[in-house]
Amino acid sequence: MRVHEFIERLTPKDYEGGKKSLKGSKMPPKMTTLSSGIQYGWYKNSFDDTVIVVADPNQPEPIGRLLLQDVEQFPMPNAHKVVSITVDPDYEGRGLAQLMYGIAMKGLKYTLLAGSSQTPGGRQAWMKLNTVPGVQVMGWIKINDKYF
Repeated sequence: MRVHEFIERLTPKDYEGGKKSLKGSKMPPKMTTLSSGIQYGWYKNSFDDTVIVVADPNQPEPIGRLLLQDVEQFPMPNAHKVVSITVDPDYEGRGLAQLMYGIAMKGLKYTLLAGSSQTPGGRQAWMKLNTVPGVQVMGWIKINDKYF
């Protein structure tokens, strides 16, 4: 009897991400520019998923993308599952993953759920989120009513 799910631990080779997956990515119609010059924005794709994009105005392609899927019937409001997140390797270590998660949580007021698998970088990003004031990273378990 399986009453829980787990997050599959991927290796870096299991998800390439980076430049290859960002190539040809759609840009949001409206972008906001930060003091660092980095731009960000979001849009809904054809599947009604939320896509958050970060860009360097000097680059032709986005430098980061976070794809979030709406989760209905979750016990917390406005829940969205992380489908994928990727940052251009030339921009790693600049806090872009944290920026995209922050846009989702503070800007869009989403409750974020981890996806069903994570790379080492993804696990590290969730651990960093746990250090942000006002952010709580918690586990949850769903138990079917038939077990009661």
